[in-house]
Amino acid sequence: MVLLVTLALLVLEKGDKIMVSLTGSGLALFLAILPMWGETRDQIIIEHVEDLLLLIEPDLMFIILGMTLLVGVCSETGIFEWIALKILKASNGNLTRLLLYLCFLTLVFAAFLDAYMAILIVGTITIVSSNGLYYENGDPINPRPFLLAEAFFANIGGMLTRVASPPNLILGSHFDISFFEFSIVMFPLVFVSAIVSFFILKFIFRKELNKKISETSIIRLHQLDESQVIRDKRLFNRAALLIVLTVIGFFLSSFIEDFISIELGYIAIAGGFASIALVSGDKAEHALKNIEWPIIFFYSGLLIVVGIVEQADLLVPIVQPIEDVFGINLMFGLILIITLNTFFSSFLDNIPMAAIMTNVIDSIKNDLAFTSDQTKPLIWAAVIGTNSGGNITPIASASGVQAVEMLNREKDPTRHVKFFDFLKIGIFLSLTAVIFGSIYVLLLAEFVYWV
Repeated sequence: MVLLVTLALLVLEKGDKIMVSLTGSGLALFLAILPMWGETRDQIIIEHVEDLLLLIEPDLMFIILGMTLLVGVCSETGIFEWIALKILKASNGNLTRLLLYLCFLTLVFAAFLDAYMAILIVGTITIVSSNGLYYENGDPINPRPFLLAEAFFANIGGMLTRVASPPNLILGSHFDISFFEFSIVMFPLVFVSAIVSFFILKFIFRKELNKKISETSIIRLHQLDESQVIRDKRLFNRAALLIVLTVIGFFLSSFIEDFISIELGYIAIAGGFASIALVSGDKAEHALKNIEWPIIFFYSGLLIVVGIVEQADLLVPIVQPIEDVFGINLMFGLILIITLNTFFSSFLDNIPMAAIMTNVIDSIKNDLAFTSDQTKPLIWAAVIGTNSGGNITPIASASGVQAVEMLNREKDPTRHVKFFDFLKIGIFLSLTAVIFGSIYVLLLAEFVYWV
C-alpha cells in the first residue's frame, strides 16, 4: 500500500516529489522494523543499519554526488559553451550540418555528463544563436527543430553509458555492470538509433532545414569569439583535464577489476572533490551548491520503499505475470519487459520504473535460476525500455521538459511546442528505438548470453 500510494502521488505530481519519496520511505521503514505477522511472525525486515544502506545503493549516490559536483564546477569555467560555439562555427551556415553537429554534441554530453545538463548547455547556445542568425528573407532562424532534436538525442545518448541517465545508474549499480561493458553493449544500438533518428528528423524538418542563411549571418557567425566565454584559461584547462581523466577512469575501472575493485562511485566522487580543489579555487562553499541533494534524497527514499516492499514479498503480483510469460517463451518475456518499460516510462517518471525493475529482475533471476550472464538480456531490455519511453512525450524526461519549456518561453508563437506536437515526432523515434532495441536484445540473448 505504501508503494502504491507513493507511486500514485509521484505520477499525479501531488506534492513535492522529494517530500513524497521521503515520507513514503519513513512509513516503510517504520513498518519494516515491526515484526511481521503470520508464518514469519518473528521476522523483522530491516534489522540493522547495514541492511538499510544496501537498499539505497551507496555507489549510485556517490556517482550522483561526484558527477553533479564535477559538471557544476567545470561548467562555470565556460568549457561547455566553448565547445558548443566551436560546433556552431564549424557548421558554416549549413542548417542540416548544424542539426547534425548539435545532435552529436548533445548525444556526447548526455552520455558522459547528464541528459538534462546536455540540453541546458546546448539548448541555451541554440536559443542565443538563433536570435543572431537570419534567413535570406530577414526572418530570424527558428530554433524549434534544433531544440526538439536535441531533446530526442539527449535521451538516445542517455542509453550509452552507465552514468548517462537515472535508469542506467539504478540498474547498472544494482547489478554491478562495469562502465566499459555497459558502453560496449549499448554502443551498436545507440549508433544505429542515432543515425536513423537523424534522418527521420531531417525529413520531418526538411522545410526549415532547406532554407538558406544570409551571407551577413554567416560572416557574423565567424566573427564570434569563443574565447570570450572562457572565464579563466588556467581553470579552463584544469576542468578539461579533470573531465577527461574521470571518463578515462570509468573505462579503466573495467579492466583492472581482476586486480583491484574500484567502484564508479569512488572515481566520480574523486573527480568531484578534485574539481573543488583544482577548479573552484577559493569558492569551495559555492561549489558545493552544485551537488544535486534533492535528487540524492529522492533516490534514497524511493529505493528504500521499493527495497522494503520487495523484501516483504509484496512485488509478487507484478513479477508473477512476467515470469509466466518467460515460462512460455523467453524471447516474448524480453519483448514484454521492453514494451512495458517504454509504455510506462512515456507517461510516468522512469526513475520509479527502473527501481521496481531491479527487484522484478532479481525475482525472475532467482525463480528461474538464471546466472548473472543469463540475466543480462533482462537488464538491457529494461535499460532500452526506460530510456526509449522518454522520447514519446515531453513530460517523460527532464531533457524533454527543459527543451519544451525553453521554446515556450519565447515570444514568437511559431517557436512554441504543444504536447501533441512533441508526441507526433517522439512516437516515431521511440518506435524505431524499440524495434531496433528488441531485435538487438533478442540477438544478444540468442547468440551471447543464452547459448
